[in-house]
Amino acid sequence: MRRTLSVEVHPDGAVHVRAPLRMSEARIEAFVRDRMDWIVTKLSRSSVIRSVVPPLELRQFHHRGRVMSWGTDSAVRRPTIRLNQSDGIPQLLLPATLPPERVELAVRRWQRSEAENVFGVMINETMPILGLASMKFRELRLRRMTRRWGSCSTGGVITLNERLIEVPDDCIRAVVVHEMCHLVHMNHGQAFHRLVRDVMPDHQSADTLLDRWSVVLSEERNTRRRPSTAVASELRRIAVERRYAEVLAQISSNADVSDAAIISGVRPSM
Repeated sequence: MRRTLSVEVHPDGAVHVRAPLRMSEARIEAFVRDRMDWIVTKLSRSSVIRSVVPPLELRQFHHRGRVMSWGTDSAVRRPTIRLNQSDGIPQLLLPATLPPERVELAVRRWQRSEAENVFGVMINETMPILGLASMKFRELRLRRMTRRWGSCSTGGVITLNERLIEVPDDCIRAVVVHEMCHLVHMNHGQAFHRLVRDVMPDHQSADTLLDRWSVVLSEERNTRRRPSTAVASELRRIAVERRYAEVLAQISSNADVSDAAIISGVRPSM
């Protein structure tokens, strides 16, 4: 049973207040009001992050930094890509016989297959640059993770988040280079960072962009939690009434991206 109060502000703008079941509404409201300035600040920073990631509509998903849609077609037997004539958005066509409850899984499997190909190509492109150290590479593994983009083991196994296929190619490459450089330096020391810069000179800008795209991971985390709908709704109303509009007007395009990426508590790591 929960015994403490907590409030979380996620990069997607969701606010969650968690409290013991028997705690009074008055005490919860006082707790929220005491932390209103912090909450509003985090909400304003999360809006900066979300402005970078293209919003999705019904039947759409992110793929390599772009928006794609999905649809069904009785003429296709396997997932097929075509350009939607009405809006120019690439469309993933699925067999019309596919049950509605299996559509999400079908899209996910297609993206995983794409991820295997794209990540593999980028690893192969990086190996010649690392020379003999690349011989330590043993295997690429994909996992669906909520707090990490990738990792590299001492045994030469590189694990990448399959959701990395949703972000722009430069961001994917930055993660691949980061993990491949761990084949040379199994730490984050100065020599490691020098090697990363040598292999990918523009990695810093790609890392900054990746911080903002980390919002896609928070979306998955939020679907696994039971939302405090009533409290969150009231919290947003109070925030708007008190200071949210004022803070949003002061948002700068030079906001601290690294800090903003830690809104959910843990910055997705590599």
